Amino acid sequence: MNGILELDAACQNALSVEALKLIGHEAHELEVVIYGLDCNIALECNECDEVLIDFDADEEDGFNQLKEHYGHDLEVIVYTDRVTVECLTCNKVVVCGKQTAAVSGPEKSKKLIIPVHTYDEWFDGKPDYVVVELCQDRIRRIKEMAGTVRNLGVYKVVEFDYSCEHKVAAHDAEPDNGRVALSDFDGRMECETLNVTENSFFWSGYHKHTNIHWETESVIISELDTLEEIDQRDVLEDSERGAA
Repeated sequence: MNGILELDAACQNALSVEALKLIGHEAHELEVVIYGLDCNIALECNECDEVLIDFDADEEDGFNQLKEHYGHDLEVIVYTDRVTVECLTCNKVVVCGKQTAAVSGPEKSKKLIIPVHTYDEWFDGKPDYVVVELCQDRIRRIKEMAGTVRNLGVYKVVEFDYSCEHKVAAHDAEPDNGRVALSDFDGRMECETLNVTENSFFWSGYHKHTNIHWETESVIISELDTLEEIDQRDVLEDSERGAA
């Protein structure tokens, strides 16, 4: 299964999932597990303690396809046009990630607009939100960092990251699709970090040349399984929209 044409044929009968569910689990230990009184079945990543695909016993097609590989050696493999879970024991494709921008074509990103809090109520010039565009490499990196947290048994892992674009709420401006509009923040930040725990991540840092700390709201890591935008800006009431 080295060529794309051969892979296409091999994937015809594979279980189908979103490619983003598989990205970040390359070289991890995967296992088919049967659980519960009803003998449901799941494909799990043991290193991340994460369920990649799950079927009830009455979902016969999916159940039987996974059961065929119970106890086998499984591996996530990234190709140029898709991501798969392949059984090294049977030399079969078990799961195929749908063709998406995650693995083919112009790369798309996941946009986050999340609140940021400055921990000094008397400090002037505070941003209200950060805007972050997460490319596929960053999504993969965050998932890998979460796996490291689980493996080490620590609270979080941290790395320097300057992805945040700080914004202020522009309450006097025309609303943006029913939400408060944003304008540029004219302050400067330093020591910006990405903080990843077992199940979530957030950014933090300091206002430049101060000891005043800021921190964003946390985002659940499972939100990275889709490219749907996360927008946590305030939703304006009808009266506020009219006033703007």
